Order: sequence, then C-alpha cells, then structure tokens
Amino acid sequence: MKQKTSLILVSAILVFALFVNINLASAEFWACFGEGEQVNFCNPSITDRTCGTTLCKYCMKTFNEENQCYSSGNFNICNTLGGECGVFGGGNLDAEPPILTLSSPVENEIYKERKVLVDFEINEKATVYFMNSEDNGRWIKICDKCLDYFRERSFDEGLNNLTFRVVDVVGNENNFNLSFFVDSKDPRILKTDPRNGFASGNFNVQFKEENPANLTLTYGNNISGYLSQELNLETECNENKGKIICNTDVNLDNYNGEEIEYQFILTDIAGNKDESKKRNLDVDTTFPVINELNYTIDRSRVNFFMNITEINFDQVEYIDNSDLRPRWKILCSRLKEGICEKKISLKTGGHDLSIQVIDDAGNGISQNVNLTIV
Repeated sequence: MKQKTSLILVSAILVFALFVNINLASAEFWACFGEGEQVNFCNPSITDRTCGTTLCKYCMKTFNEENQCYSSGNFNICNTLGGECGVFGGGNLDAEPPILTLSSPVENEIYKERKVLVDFEINEKATVYFMNSEDNGRWIKICDKCLDYFRERSFDEGLNNLTFRVVDVVGNENNFNLSFFVDSKDPRILKTDPRNGFASGNFNVQFKEENPANLTLTYGNNISGYLSQELNLETECNENKGKIICNTDVNLDNYNGEEIEYQFILTDIAGNKDESKKRNLDVDTTFPVINELNYTIDRSRVNFFMNITEINFDQVEYIDNSDLRPRWKILCSRLKEGICEKKISLKTGGHDLSIQVIDDAGNGISQNVNLTIV
C-alpha cells in the first residue's frame, strides 16, 4: 500500500512539473510592430530599434508597463508558438530624426583621387541623399532604407560642399554638412624665363594648376651659394586664359659676373609637385652708363652721338612721346668702341624723346631729350 502511494505521489510531481514547463513556455510571445514604431528594450545593453518595414516581429518574455519596455525572450521557445503575434503594436511612433555618423570623407581633408570613400552608419533605417552645392545642387540618392554605407564615389576637382539628407521610414529628416577638396591633377610648369643668355634678377614662370599652394624660385651656384624665394601667389601672379603667369625680382648682386642656375618648384594643396628644367645664365646686374649724349640738328635731320659703357650691350632705342602713336625705334644695335652715332629724321615742331640703353640682361637706363625742328 505504501508502495502504491509513493507511485501516485511521483506521478503527481511529474504532472505538476509538466504544467509548470507549459506555463513557462507560454510566457514567451511574439511582439509585432508596424513601420515606424519604436521598440524599447529594458536591457540597456540592447539597442532600441525602429521598425523599418511593414511588419517587425520580436520574441519577447515580458512587458514592463511602468517603464514601457520589453525583455527579450527565448527564440527557440517562441518558434514552438507558431507565427501568430501575441502583442501587436505597443511601441511609440518614432518622432526622432535619424542620426548619421560619417567616417569618410573627412571635413576639410584634401584627397589626391577623385574617387573618395563614403563611409557612414545610421542609428535607424533611413534613406540617404546628398547634394554638392558646387555641382548644380542636385539631390542624389545614396541608399534606400539602409543602416550603413561603405563605397567609393567620384567627386569634382576642387572644393566639394556636400549636404547629406537622411530621412527615416516615417519621414523624420536630418541634414549634415561637409566640405573637402579633391586635387587629383599634378601641377604643370609650362614655361620659364629667361631661357638663356643673361639674368639681371627678373624671372617669369607660367603654369597650370587650379589649387596652387606654393611656388618657389631657387637660384645660385657652388661659388656664392644657393638661395630661394617663395613667390606671393596673390600679388605676383595673374590668370590669363587658363594659365597662371608669375613675375618676381631677386637681388643677384652677389652673383654679378658669375654663372647661376635657377629653377621653379610648384606644389599644390594636395602635395603634388612639379619642377621646371634647370637653366644656366650669366649674371649681369650692372646698368649701362651713358657717358655722353649730344646731338646736332640739320633742318629735319638730327644726328645723335652717344658714348656708352656696357660690356654686354644690346641696343639703344628711342620713342617720340610727341607722336600720335608713339612706338620704340632702334637707334643703334651695336657700338663701335663704345660709340653709338645715328641720324634720324623728324617732322617740323617740338619733340619729346626718350632714349634708352639696354644690355643683354635687360638692364636699362634712359635720358630725355627735348628739341624743336623748324
């Protein structure tokens, strides 16, 4: 009898245990949410979510009415319940704009390639557009209902001012602004002057580059040493038909009578560099000297006599400032033992002449002569 009683007791315990397990299983339920509803989890380590589709289904165990949050359930147990929703809705409608965390491009960064990585994450599903204010201001869709993006895109040369527009599934919108530079083209030095002959200290360079950062002239020799001078791109350079033309002057007195080499080095904002061909020039910084300037007038003819000191003589030229259209004319292209002698014809009346002596290095000195032809 005792043995029979024990069997009945054990059976009762097993039935009770089965009943308990059934109740525990039934504690799990499917919670379903509509598009745009926010799912709040009681566990702070689980990120709250916003439903980005027409129906979102999560396995839950309990709902805390006081804190309006859910505790996650056992997914395997929920699977035994079938696909029916135990709770539908219950999430608050999402009213917060999405937040975009942009890793690339980087604000004010300079990129050497037109293809730039666009890398971002969003705290909820959203559709992302961008607009480049430097490129007609058109909105371009990047991704639709996405949580992240990692892909290269092509951008324009120069400044890119971007605005990212992020719109979640219920229409909440957020904008993010970003500026960066693209400089994928190497700078090109097209021409330098003087090309040969003499140098007096005046140098010229032409180049093509949309974003120049630094232009430096280096010059000198092994005898007197090397120097460099950075040009002011604002005051010493001008744009002309897509080219940048620059002019600068340096003091070459320490190299007078010597030979120097010079070179221009151009660097853009991305660090790309071009170097001009090195050129060798003789240095002449001494100006010509007019020792004597006389003239005699015979009716309409004027005979000029000039005594000049200049080792590297180029020419003597004159301009009649009294002409309707003044222009420079050559008086002498060579000297005979330092003498320039030439006759010219002038019209009746007063004449304001400027006479200039120039050497091969471009150094020049001038004198004015006023005379009257009667």
